[in-house]
Amino acid sequence: MPLAKPIRADRRKRHAANARDRVVKLKGDIFHSTAILCEFLYYAFNTILGLREVYPKHDFKWDKRYDIYLPMLIDPDLKGYLTKVTTQLKPWLETKSVTRIVLALVSKETRETVERWQFDIHTTAEQPPQPEVAAPQTAPSAAAAADQAQFQPVARSDHDMQAEALQIFRQIFSSVTFMPALEPDQCLFTILSYVNKSAEIPAGWNKSDPYIISATADQVPIHGLTTSVYKLVPTVTYCANQAQQTEEEAEE
Repeated sequence: MPLAKPIRADRRKRHAANARDRVVKLKGDIFHSTAILCEFLYYAFNTILGLREVYPKHDFKWDKRYDIYLPMLIDPDLKGYLTKVTTQLKPWLETKSVTRIVLALVSKETRETVERWQFDIHTTAEQPPQPEVAAPQTAPSAAAAADQAQFQPVARSDHDMQAEALQIFRQIFSSVTFMPALEPDQCLFTILSYVNKSAEIPAGWNKSDPYIISATADQVPIHGLTTSVYKLVPTVTYCANQAQQTEEEAEE
């Protein structure tokens, strides 16, 4: 009987230590996963703006990342803007406050959205996303809904995540070959973040139009990126009749 108390005490200490280890590991996973996603999105934004010629080709340089060369903006103001956006994503990701990021390309002439690059962010089953407060969203695709329902936490190596990122960029490069061509300097861009009601909104961020494509649109799903905490599901929606309109104008 005298051994009972020390045994219980040791067991409690061991369980407490295990609990602390789990908390430390979870926090480490969240911080690492957040860094992976923010870095990926920074490169993705640059790549899309470069490949879609939102700015002239001479405004980009090509850097190797994820074992592929990607177009990167040179202008310090534009680089600073993208850095500001992805930096603000960090606290939102760490608190599970953001569920979607959108890069919208808008025609300078008509002010209509011509492309919508959407990145849905799903969390593990233990920590589901909360209701959003941002502008109305389009209904999720069946594939995206299935991904969210089936996603379970899994250990992911940096090598695995780098390989998935490479696959995404290859698919982005492939996608732009069949999408309607955009003239250089034809579009503006904006970045939207969908966050829930509890999220802290810093100065300079405001409620926004969802920049939905009003014309007939096609949607292309893109391979996802999975970390130990998040699953990023990209899709691109583009104005399907844009090429036809361009051809008609040329004929006139």
